[in-house]
Amino acid sequence: MTSPSPARRARLHARPRLRPTATLLATLTLCGTLHAQGTAAADGQTLSTITVEANSVAGAPPVYPGGQVARGARLGVLGNVDLMDAPFSVNAYTAKTIEDQQARSIADVLVADPAVRQASPSAYGLEFYQLRGFLAYGDDITWSGMYGVTPYGRIPVELADRVEVLRGPSALLYGQSPNGSVGGSINIVPKRAEDDPITRITASYASDRQLGGAVDLGRRFGDRKQWGVRINAASMSGQTATDSMSNRRRVAGVGLDWRGDRTRFSLDLYDQRYRTNDGIGVFAQFSSTTVPKAPRAETNFFPGTYMDASDTGAMFRGEVDVLDNLTAYLGYGQRHHYYTGYLSTAARNVDAFGNFCGNVRGCNNATTLPPGTGYNDTRATEAGLRGNFRTGAVKHQWSLGGQQMSIDAGSSTTRLTPGFSSNIYNPSRIPLTTADYLPLPRSHTSLQSVALTDTLSMFDDRLKLTLGLREQRVSLEGYTPMSANLASPLSNLVRRSSSYRANKTTPAVGALFKITPQLSVYGNYIEGLTSGSQITDTAATNYGQTIPPLPTQQTELGLKWDLGTWTNTFAVYEIKKPSTINVYTTPTRYSVDAEGEQTNRGVEWNTFGQLTKSVRVLGGVAFTDAELTRTARGVNQGNTPPAAPKWKVNLGGEWDVPAVPGLTLSGTVIYNSAAWLNSANTQRNPAWTRLDLGARYTLQAAGYPLTIRATLQNATNRGYWDASWRDGLAILGAPRTFLLSATADF
Repeated sequence: MTSPSPARRARLHARPRLRPTATLLATLTLCGTLHAQGTAAADGQTLSTITVEANSVAGAPPVYPGGQVARGARLGVLGNVDLMDAPFSVNAYTAKTIEDQQARSIADVLVADPAVRQASPSAYGLEFYQLRGFLAYGDDITWSGMYGVTPYGRIPVELADRVEVLRGPSALLYGQSPNGSVGGSINIVPKRAEDDPITRITASYASDRQLGGAVDLGRRFGDRKQWGVRINAASMSGQTATDSMSNRRRVAGVGLDWRGDRTRFSLDLYDQRYRTNDGIGVFAQFSSTTVPKAPRAETNFFPGTYMDASDTGAMFRGEVDVLDNLTAYLGYGQRHHYYTGYLSTAARNVDAFGNFCGNVRGCNNATTLPPGTGYNDTRATEAGLRGNFRTGAVKHQWSLGGQQMSIDAGSSTTRLTPGFSSNIYNPSRIPLTTADYLPLPRSHTSLQSVALTDTLSMFDDRLKLTLGLREQRVSLEGYTPMSANLASPLSNLVRRSSSYRANKTTPAVGALFKITPQLSVYGNYIEGLTSGSQITDTAATNYGQTIPPLPTQQTELGLKWDLGTWTNTFAVYEIKKPSTINVYTTPTRYSVDAEGEQTNRGVEWNTFGQLTKSVRVLGGVAFTDAELTRTARGVNQGNTPPAAPKWKVNLGGEWDVPAVPGLTLSGTVIYNSAAWLNSANTQRNPAWTRLDLGARYTLQAAGYPLTIRATLQNATNRGYWDASWRDGLAILGAPRTFLLSATADF
């Protein structure tokens, strides 16, 4: 099936099982032994000096020994903060990690983070994640600290110098996200030209028959290298590891920057095109308490479907040092996203034998999967001041800033036609509809906020106290076509069908104390915001009232231990996320209020760094105790929410083989304990383990550095279900995929 014509498109645009506890203890013991041996070795022999790289991005925290993570990260309005000074749980994964893992998505970059799980299929057109057990939308990922600039669909990691993860809510730091994600924040730091020229060319292969290439160029100009330009372009296409499915992706980006004595400016531009043919990543929903065994990992549920998407974006940032202790900043970004194809693909009512039917209705009245189309246009602006001053022995680092974002979006599907049935173990080619798209419902979202923060440093910077407030305003408007008949002129006109306006003040406080320069303890209280609603239920006693943005509340305590070349962090947290439910005062009388609640309590251990001259580690273990603490009429109350396994383990390591200089072997183990797929706790997904293996070899070819990388994702090719982003849905884990690349630096 072909995508819509340009005219149609223009019209649509009218706007072995692991034991986690034993694993943790054994890993800590082994790592401690290795680190002690590496330290003791210094007494008997001289190890090579560990060099910390200079900043690869102007103003960004330096790289930590081992090269896989940075010493700090950008924390929204707080700016760049050193890991040991941040009263939050945060990691920043470097360009080296992205390259060495041959990452093709954010999920590939975060494969070693136990707080993060991918909640969408690997071949899907959109990205969803679980952070600390709560859904995070790909559209809620920030670009250089700003919402609304990253591609709406898949994130091009080729343009990223770092991927930063803040675990937990972040309303004070970033404001309310477009979709209300509250479990954590992911920030993309774009590449910048470095002081040394970069000319890097990569040729790549991915199973089954995908070929691609990438170019990375960086130069600085001027007598003091004030001007910088970084150009990245990549392309890959061919047959994927999923049966009969192929894809094609092209991305190009330019990063310009100016570094003056008192001024700093940057401009980022990107364009991305992405298409899958003869298949699309899918979700599954089961008809009974029996969850059927997962099919082969390569299974293509919907051969014949397609998805076509494009993203273009731009972002400008500028800073001026008005005084030695006062900086003014301004930022503007925008993005346009368009898609057409099958984004609502789901195998519905899968029975114990694997039989399933169409996407929308039950098997007795099945319907063809309808293709869809849509757009998302976003514009974002921010401006503010940052400064510092003293009051006696107390240092103050303060900020005052405002943000504004507007989103215009619309999506539609075709009319429905007679449907089909299939089986997950032997999928059939589905009938595709060619009907015209229905008129496009549209929406407009406006998010505005002002934030004030102050970080107080005392006792020679050993004690840091961060205080802040953000006033958040939300405006949502929905528009419906005045006619569903495409032949009618009214189908191009819309009427406002819903409206919502509200505001909320959200506070935060964080404290950190350095027991020693290498050991910090911290605590925080911070909130995340999700839009409320206008009560439209006419039977509710509070019909017509407005529920303000709902505050998700986190309290967290943690410890950070930096051994110089190896760091361990520990966190204990509780997150309470409210939701709207019907609250009954009599058997028939009720109101709609924000009285629902899910509570996630957890413990996390994260580790990274260089244990010895040749051994590096990256990963951790997360324990989560999640509960539906308040529900409507007590239904499912006390149950475990879906997609919340008790244990998540991500442990990765690298070893430089002494006998073969330039050769590095790597591996990552990913483990999920059993989890419920639905809130009723009637569909249980068994535990699963995934193994990724890798190797890279660095040599000189004709006098130029050449790095050959090989990666085997899901090495055992195990087919497994994983919980998804919505109650009752599951995704099929990605199949075994072999990645091979050769990168030359000139």
